[in-house]
Amino acid sequence: MATCRILLKNGYPIKKDPPAWERVILFTERQWRKLDLSVGDPWQAGLVELFLNNGQDPLASMTEDAVHLLTSHSKGFSKPEVGCKALHIASFLGLSAVVEVLLHHGVDPNLPDAQGRTPLDYIVIGFENKFKTRADGFYGAAGLLATRGGCTHTTSEQQWKQFISTVGGELLRHAIEASWRDPRDQGGKLPRLFRRIQDRFS
Repeated sequence: MATCRILLKNGYPIKKDPPAWERVILFTERQWRKLDLSVGDPWQAGLVELFLNNGQDPLASMTEDAVHLLTSHSKGFSKPEVGCKALHIASFLGLSAVVEVLLHHGVDPNLPDAQGRTPLDYIVIGFENKFKTRADGFYGAAGLLATRGGCTHTTSEQQWKQFISTVGGELLRHAIEASWRDPRDQGGKLPRLFRRIQDRFS
């Protein structure tokens, strides 16, 4: 982080080095796995925000090499494709802090890829892959997108209901913090944000 700040302060031309954005996203994903950071940890999105604050286009497309490296740990058949954006990748990986930063910088929560898949579609795809252990990240990312008007486009109703059921079960099994609950909810049901996610199937 410090090195990047020094480079940017001394005129490092982000716009003339397109692969740098891909390296930032790749580094973020690798640190997330290596250090086992909380998916909602603000540090997770530090480099992403630093680049965006210094002129990086949040809608820059991902190349084939970047998509392959970022999804190499996925075991599913449905994956991000060449030309997708950082918001698609962050959603696919359940990186909620990165999703939040990108939305803050004006990225459309319904941004489609070439197949019409939205970030919420990517969350379902990612969760169905290898990343179920990060239920909190997918939950947080889905909540951020849903509360900003995000909807699914290619996800079937059955897939969406399965996602809601599974992610809810994962979170409840890990004892959701009391602060997440609606204080009026005396029955110990799902958190209020979870209810807001439920109706985002388009």
